[in-house]
Amino acid sequence: VISCSYMALVDSSSLEVMAGDDADDARWFSVRYSVLEEKKTIMENDFVFEKVIKITLLNDKDTLETVIKVIEKYAGKVVMVDRGVIVSNGIAFDHAQMIQYAVERLRNKIEYTDIAFNLMPELFTLSELQQVYEVTLGKELLSAAFRRKIANMVMETNQFTKDAGHRPAKLFRFNPNWRYM
Repeated sequence: VISCSYMALVDSSSLEVMAGDDADDARWFSVRYSVLEEKKTIMENDFVFEKVIKITLLNDKDTLETVIKVIEKYAGKVVMVDRGVIVSNGIAFDHAQMIQYAVERLRNKIEYTDIAFNLMPELFTLSELQQVYEVTLGKELLSAAFRRKIANMVMETNQFTKDAGHRPAKLFRFNPNWRYM
């Protein structure tokens, strides 16, 4: 069996998932990703980084879980990564490893690209943008540091939130020229 996967950022509420001719069923799942254990071993010229990760897939009908061990071996400029499934409950073949890799890839890409803005409406608050980063990265960010990091990526507008029940927040939009500033 050869598995092939694709990753895309889409609004799941605007798309209907349909099973292909070789599948009985297809559904959207929410992904919960948590690191259970981390260990770093330093040797003379290299080091090994081990993580045990639990991934839970949830929807209105099912809860699927897997535990994966990721071993990254750094030897000079060479990095070797091994992913192994320790426990799998309802996730077939090597699909758990593919999901784990996709989450790590998305977390890495959000750090150096404008990919997060694909998840934002045209106008947004900086708090809303920070929330997208925090959910994607799986950790809280300091507001001041976050705002410094994304300062060139956003453009201030003269618009504010309405009907928020508190002091209106300034609205921003993506700056398409951010790379060149």
